[in-house]
Amino acid sequence: AIGYFNESLAIGQYNASTKADAFYWRGEANYRIGNYGGAYNDFRQHLNLATDKSGQEYGLALYSLGYTQFKQKNYNDALNWFVKYVNQADASQKQMMADAYNRIGDCHYYQSQFTKATENYNKALEINPSSGDYALYQNALMRGHNRDYKGKIEDLNAVIKQYPNSALIPSAMLEKADAYTA
Repeated sequence: AIGYFNESLAIGQYNASTKADAFYWRGEANYRIGNYGGAYNDFRQHLNLATDKSGQEYGLALYSLGYTQFKQKNYNDALNWFVKYVNQADASQKQMMADAYNRIGDCHYYQSQFTKATENYNKALEINPSSGDYALYQNALMRGHNRDYKGKIEDLNAVIKQYPNSALIPSAMLEKADAYTA
């Protein structure tokens, strides 16, 4: 796929929209093979060339730029891209919006900004409660970092009760035991 996108880019000088799309899709292909630097460059090129700043690919490029940086542990840059995405995203994209807020929370968490992390996990949970196990679990961890062990246990109990099929249940039980120990 990358080879064909390269060919398209080589001859796409006459159509800016096609060129922008080729950069976006080549960025997606690069991301999927783990070439995050190449993906980052392609998504940036897409943003520079896109004529429709409200188009679907434009928003997806912002979101994907966040992930290229997140995967490389560049949390400050990832945070900036995810914030740009949520500021322009369509409210109907609940799953992606919630995911972006979870990643914003993660970026704050990795920078030891637990209050900001909690605020964003809460936004993710509010936007898409049906997939809120991660946000609720992370909120429990933030409470633990703030030495609110009773609150941590309450949140972990909520994860276990509200999301009984979550892959996070074993981790929630372990964290609950740790909270009781603390």
